[in-house]
Amino acid sequence: THLPNLATLTDRFQVVATCDRNGAQAQDIARQVGAAHAYSDAAELLRDPAVQLVLIATRHDTHAPLATAALRAGKHVFTEKPAAIDAGQLSELRAALAATDRYFMVGFNRRFSPHAVQLRRLLRGRVGPLVLNYRVLADPAPRDSWIYSAAGGGRVIGEACHMFDLFNALVGDDVVVT
Repeated sequence: THLPNLATLTDRFQVVATCDRNGAQAQDIARQVGAAHAYSDAAELLRDPAVQLVLIATRHDTHAPLATAALRAGKHVFTEKPAAIDAGQLSELRAALAATDRYFMVGFNRRFSPHAVQLRRLLRGRVGPLVLNYRVLADPAPRDSWIYSAAGGGRVIGEACHMFDLFNALVGDDVVVT
């Protein structure tokens, strides 16, 4: 869904390169979006001086390593959630962020929905604790789904992170790492 959205923002973004482990797929996507370059190796893409921002939409377990490498290469980063699937990945990512002035954003979309924005306005200035009840109706994934694999991070890391981010956005508090 990101590439069609970027196509509507040509006054702000130009897709200059694509990357996919499958080189033919990378070339096909590059043709579709008018990108000049197609890579099958992320390290090559990160060496391209024309690339200023990297959009990461890969398997969950690759988000943090790719984002860390992109930040260290001096690129801005937008990554799909989750940013990391374990404490080690998160620690590496945080170190890369601390060493750069590049922008970094995780694609948590629920905080930007019109309903969440309105709810945040309604909650502003509240007094006392807030109790949130968030219900999800999700179809069960097949037992062999990537969602349950180590690469997927499981349902909490892979999906519930959206809810945790929305809760933080609604109450206006920063996440505290303990």
